[in-house]
Amino acid sequence: MAGSDTVRSKLLCLLLLYFVQGIPYGFQARFLPLFLRSRGTSLTNLGLFKILLLPWMLKVIWAPLLERHASQRTNLICSLVAMATVCALTSCISPDQTALLCTAIFFLNLSASTQDIAVDAIAMQILGESELGAGNTVQVVGYKVGSIVGGGVLIWLIAYTEWSGLFVLLAALYAVTLVTVMQLGVLKQCNKIDKGCCAANGNSVHRDNGMGPLQQSDSKLQSISSLVRDIVNTPHTKWMMMFALFYKLGEQGAVGMFPLYLVDHGIPVSEVGFLTGVISQGLSITGSLAGGWMLSNSKLRLTPAYLLPYLMKLRLVPLVLQTAVIAGNFSDTSVPLYGLCALAMCFLQLIGGAITTCTFTLMMQCSQHAPLRIQATHYTALVTLEVMGKLTFMSVAGWFVDLLGYSSMFCLFVVLSVGILAMFRPGSKSKPL
Repeated sequence: MAGSDTVRSKLLCLLLLYFVQGIPYGFQARFLPLFLRSRGTSLTNLGLFKILLLPWMLKVIWAPLLERHASQRTNLICSLVAMATVCALTSCISPDQTALLCTAIFFLNLSASTQDIAVDAIAMQILGESELGAGNTVQVVGYKVGSIVGGGVLIWLIAYTEWSGLFVLLAALYAVTLVTVMQLGVLKQCNKIDKGCCAANGNSVHRDNGMGPLQQSDSKLQSISSLVRDIVNTPHTKWMMMFALFYKLGEQGAVGMFPLYLVDHGIPVSEVGFLTGVISQGLSITGSLAGGWMLSNSKLRLTPAYLLPYLMKLRLVPLVLQTAVIAGNFSDTSVPLYGLCALAMCFLQLIGGAITTCTFTLMMQCSQHAPLRIQATHYTALVTLEVMGKLTFMSVAGWFVDLLGYSSMFCLFVVLSVGILAMFRPGSKSKPL
């Protein structure tokens, strides 16, 4: 019974942390595009807002420094305090003050990405092999629920409260999370491990103090080179890196552009926000839970590498259906077969949720093959590539839609989703775990 309580405590802690971490992404990915598009912002300019998510792509640079010089508990506390502070300050900014708003969003992403490094490291430390499926399900589900709050719920609340009220509420949420997390015993386990790591790192630094400046510089370069080499040489890492970069592009493109397509064709923003920010995201969570259940069920004995090809083939069905309807629509003021398109969107999110859980479980399995001292950095590198692939693509997708139109881009989304299946072809030299 005590063991069961310990597992529940671990999962509750991770669920809460990933939940608050997903709010900034939901705000920027769901709330802002609909909010700004309804005010006439071009798709190209909406794509440029993705640049504010740059900290998520660059976090791998400072992940080794945080892992080496500070405990994960300290990193976590500082990041939560920073997010609460940024939200409190943003409540004083008008949405029309573009420069200040962009600055606030950038620092919110910086704080959230730093928290992500700490939480991923904590997950790596406290989850056993048999708990990986449940742990990654909690990660994906918590993050997506946070995304729903940051996107769909905020779109609904903006009709009942002012802009400042939204951010006061978020600041209070981060403050409550900080207090709650401090009371959970799970972090004490991590703190003991962190102390041992910091002591080892301190001894290493002490030994380096006898070196001259040039020797220390050479030593740091060698250390970075050694870190990169250890990451890349970990079994299956090269395959995992390529897969993380490209597996989500077609799906992400369709999920990101379909709501804007509906707004452009006369569907009310509130309706689109509820459909894409609440209903479809709820189904995405359901898919993530289903994926986690399949991986955790000892009777099924399914692995992520086995499930992924089947799920990715099934994903083509709603993508092709959406593309066919959009390509055949020549009206600028209506959406024929709107219900069918919305159903396809929901089905796509359901399957995508299961794919995400399987992929993150596969990444964590890969990272656990890395040397213990770099496992958190290894996992951060894989997650960073996953985010980098999606954000880079979505940053230019709006420009391509302005240039080529929705029909051509949705055809490209299908092609990308078909192409990634080649990584699972029989006889491939680089096979997943």
